[in-house]
Amino acid sequence: MKTIEDLSRFLQDRFDVFSHLCNAPVDVWDQWQIAEWAEEAQTMACRFGCDLIAAETPAKSPREALPIIGKLLTWANRQCPYFDSSAACNYLGVSEQSLYGLVERKRLVPLRGPRRTYRFTRQQLDQYLASPKS
Repeated sequence: MKTIEDLSRFLQDRFDVFSHLCNAPVDVWDQWQIAEWAEEAQTMACRFGCDLIAAETPAKSPREALPIIGKLLTWANRQCPYFDSSAACNYLGVSEQSLYGLVERKRLVPLRGPRRTYRFTRQQLDQYLASPKS
């Protein structure tokens, strides 16, 4: 894991897994390494300078791990200088199709990069939100 974006994707994957496991029976939890995964996420976040959850007790269930991973994910997302298309959609409150439409109509101009892979800065998205809609 080399970048904060990689950490954010890793944490999002773990968050999704733990949120699905909350609805699973308790005997299924033992098959998953919940405490190890939560500890691994904390360790990786510490490498990037996050010391939010240094004294937390080990998570024994997905319900205990979700807040830990959620806090780390929120921190990592604040550290990321760029938004990919899905993060931009969440930030703007639009669907991916709507985002692609905004780009095609040149209401939003993504940063340069591979075709159909959009990246934006927070400043770009805030400018769009502040601009008058016609």
